[in-house]
Amino acid sequence: MEGTFSASSRYLRISPRKLRLVAALVRGKSLAEALVLIRFVPQKAGRFMEGALRSALGNAKDRSKGSVEGLVVQQVRVDEGPQPRDTKRWTPKAMGRVGSMRRRTSHLLVVVGGGDVSKEVKKQEIKGTKKAKSLPGSGGAGKGIKAAKKQAGKKINKTKPRGGSGGAGKSSKEKGKS
Repeated sequence: MEGTFSASSRYLRISPRKLRLVAALVRGKSLAEALVLIRFVPQKAGRFMEGALRSALGNAKDRSKGSVEGLVVQQVRVDEGPQPRDTKRWTPKAMGRVGSMRRRTSHLLVVVGGGDVSKEVKKQEIKGTKKAKSLPGSGGAGKGIKAAKKQAGKKINKTKPRGGSGGAGKSSKEKGKS
């Protein structure tokens, strides 16, 4: 079996943000493992993803000359679809205002291929494992700045500085009396 096989689903009535959460689950996994995993996902996006994975499997069976064992989900791409005029809705807000509700749509592309995982999937896995930078000797990212300031001898001021008319000087009534 050579090459890659793809399947796409377009104009799905789900927001891309929700669909990307499920896409991250199957990216880089074997096709058989992804199909089993996606069966137990309770989100609506799981149904869309399962349909696209099964379609990619069907395309691989039709177009390949060998067996379809060992297929890997190489790429899962979720793009934002159009927002047709008839899917825009309005909801009442406070003080007589109106707020818009946008019914988002998505495009889904699934690419499956041979047993090796592509470089793109490896990059995405590495990118997701980066941790927040912190200063050495600190407990975490937020504590590092405070620890560094304390070591430098600077005092951390937690109160807001007073402004020009914040009461540092005389009030306007007191100014007129003098």
